[in-house]
Amino acid sequence: MLRVALRGIRAHLVRFVLSLLAVALGVAFVAGTFALRSMMASTFDGIVEASTPADAYVRGAGDGADGGGADDSDGAPAAPPGAGGPFGATRASVPVALTDTIAAADGVTAVIPQVQGSVVLVGADGTAVATGQAPSIALVYSPDDPSLTLVAGEAPVGENQIALEAGALAASGLAIGERTTVVLGGEIREVTVTGEVGYDATFAGGRSCCCRRTSRSPRSRPTGS
Repeated sequence: MLRVALRGIRAHLVRFVLSLLAVALGVAFVAGTFALRSMMASTFDGIVEASTPADAYVRGAGDGADGGGADDSDGAPAAPPGAGGPFGATRASVPVALTDTIAAADGVTAVIPQVQGSVVLVGADGTAVATGQAPSIALVYSPDDPSLTLVAGEAPVGENQIALEAGALAASGLAIGERTTVVLGGEIREVTVTGEVGYDATFAGGRSCCCRRTSRSPRSRPTGS
């Protein structure tokens, strides 16, 4: 039987080699697919875990379709009902004034309101900074946020000042101290880049800038942590 098999292989050597190659490529493709799936799942799990470091989060009960949420105590208008943020439809607003109530609860050591919204950043060449399909996000700068670090320059202190994370700073071609334009909450605003910030979480190719909280700060639905 073995001799017959070897004779058949010698007679059709090319076909035998091609068959082996096809099997090897098929196994490699399947193994590579599972490895890629595992790697991507691990990457996105890491992004989610890094972006939610708090023990608990407070968010609106619905999607805002029933008429929106309450205004913040500092005069910032609530986002429109069902307004979309960088990741689609957002929840009903949580009043920033709720921060004091949560902070007074037993066992709470720190409460940090989070406010974010979509932003368009204009680079040094006068065009919008491209991010592909990844979002560009404006976040409120909070010196008490442990996931945020001021790397260089100064923190933004007014509505016409922003700080950029490293990726946004490099992609824009801007430098600390330069002026640029952003579209923030549907409003075109001239701003000064005051510093560079770093985050514990990755933005997965996206870009972010920080602005100081004012009554005109753009927002999607805020969540407190």
